[in-house]
Amino acid sequence: TLARGLAGPVGIAVDSIDNLTVTNCRTNSLSRVTPAGAVSTFATSPLFNCPNGITRTPDGNFHVVNFADGRVLKVTRDGAVSEFALIPGGGLGHIAQLRGAFYVTAFQSHQLYRIDADGVVTRVAGAPQPGEVDGDGLEARFTFPNGIASGPTGDRLYINDFLNRSPPTVEAPPVPKSIVRQVTLPAFWQVLAAELRAGGVTAMESRYRAWKADPATAGGFTEQEINAFAYQLMNNGNLPAARVLFRLNTESYPGSFNTWDSYAEWHLKSGQRNEAIRFYRKSLELNPANTNATEQLRQLGVS
Repeated sequence: TLARGLAGPVGIAVDSIDNLTVTNCRTNSLSRVTPAGAVSTFATSPLFNCPNGITRTPDGNFHVVNFADGRVLKVTRDGAVSEFALIPGGGLGHIAQLRGAFYVTAFQSHQLYRIDADGVVTRVAGAPQPGEVDGDGLEARFTFPNGIASGPTGDRLYINDFLNRSPPTVEAPPVPKSIVRQVTLPAFWQVLAAELRAGGVTAMESRYRAWKADPATAGGFTEQEINAFAYQLMNNGNLPAARVLFRLNTESYPGSFNTWDSYAEWHLKSGQRNEAIRFYRKSLELNPANTNATEQLRQLGVS
């Protein structure tokens, strides 16, 4: 036992020095628990209504969801409480962060909501009716979704679902089952593809740079993912968009021989011989064993 004296504790967030911030449903408060187990009151507010889930943001503030209504609250590192967003239906479960946004389980309405940095709420998964149905976000069904966590790949959420799989009768009560559901968000290349369709190459590049600059999303995609999408665009004839992505990949991963090899291939395909030679040589500097670059330079008549 680490600590005593909490009142209906539910959610826990951990800070950089291992203090715990714990939601107390019964007393509508947050407690601070030190690594030694000392408990003190951190925040109270009439806005709390059985505070349930909690998450800590990189700036040291907290976001808390109420179980007894639809409020999502911001709690500063000093304990000041304000309303951040309101989710319809109420009865919220827990909260997780992914790609610079918050994802909240709506326990009583069987749905999953996204809240952006400005507090704008969007339902992203779960039909209004409970059930165990896989499929596209708004067509899928949850039954009392509660706990939620983000996965390490930057595109997955995991949610626990509480189900009564056996129909109850007078003689046989329901048999509850808990399962874990996986929610897969669009891959980053799909986000870029949508941006390209809607706003062109400039919009796509802006979205890329915004994601890369934000610590919350910078690790949510890989060199290989962007490289594959760039090749897809190049092979489909969209050379301007492909060039931007190949170039961005060399900026993001300057030590990768493969990004320079791919950028060289784009220039070769575009008839820019001298630039292709330059970038193949750059790739070979990083990896002298790159046989593709060696062969391409030989075909171009240079050593």
